[in-house]
Amino acid sequence: MTTNHLALMLPGAEQWCQRWRRGDHSWRPTSEGGFDPARYTVAPLRTAPVGQFIAQHHYSRSRASTVLGYVLVDLWPDPDPDAQWLDLQPLRRDCLPEPGRAHKRGQIVGALTLGNPMNRFVLPATFPGLTPYKQALELNRLVLLDRVLAPAESWFCARSLRLAGRLGVRGVLAYCDPVGRHRIQPDGTVEILTPGHCGTVYAAMSGRQLKRGRARVHLLLPDGTTLVGRSASKIVGGERGAQGVIQRLIKLGATAPKPGTDLTAWFNGTLKDLGVVEYDHPGNYKFAWPTGPRKQRRRVDIRGVVDGPYPTHIFPSVAVPTGRPR
Repeated sequence: MTTNHLALMLPGAEQWCQRWRRGDHSWRPTSEGGFDPARYTVAPLRTAPVGQFIAQHHYSRSRASTVLGYVLVDLWPDPDPDAQWLDLQPLRRDCLPEPGRAHKRGQIVGALTLGNPMNRFVLPATFPGLTPYKQALELNRLVLLDRVLAPAESWFCARSLRLAGRLGVRGVLAYCDPVGRHRIQPDGTVEILTPGHCGTVYAAMSGRQLKRGRARVHLLLPDGTTLVGRSASKIVGGERGAQGVIQRLIKLGATAPKPGTDLTAWFNGTLKDLGVVEYDHPGNYKFAWPTGPRKQRRRVDIRGVVDGPYPTHIFPSVAVPTGRPR
């Protein structure tokens, strides 16, 4: 276990910011500074290339439901085989800030997506006066390469939300999970897959703190991701989307169900075979922002706002099951 990993398991973990590369993570202290805004711009991009970048570098290797995508572009890039090149010519007027004409292209070093949450009641409950999935969206992915210095997150997020406001988005919701995930290696060392976090970057963006999400029981899979109750009910109830959940479990080592198999029995057996961990989750922290012109931001009704200081408590990490991935 490295010094950084030890630090992330102790109070003060919020003083670190996470970076990614090809699914592996690393850490930078938020106090290191060095981020130069003049070197970067934020560009709106079609959802497909944004999703490809996230799938390549994020630990889950998955893309979230995406309506709008934004990328952080390095205008003075050093050679980096993992950073995709982006032609800025057709995007110049849509970037924030608008790059100079000397910068004809740059390298994508970060990505952010706004999309639809899994629970269809969340957006209407938070923004009752806005049209969900159009005027109100969830910030569901944020990925920065390890070469990006701290603290770039708040600068990138703020400009992405400003660009979204130009397209009619008036409210954005974000969650942060205070429970980390770690894996114990055969030699006894601990690998931190993802730390619990309390939304330090969202606080830096003056996000409005909302009432914490409901505590519930979660299922922790061998890849460190969580299987939520809604996904489980799709299999048990034979609902639309069940095949996607089944394929996800097969990739982790589950045996494919044969035609005519009782899916409820198959699902329960699969959870046992994979060593899925059931644990009590205290509920995610939640933040929200009004977006768009100042006058319109003042009119946005945000429900569930709580007074008081921003959250700082991070809960104990949960050990990810070993499973038997193929």
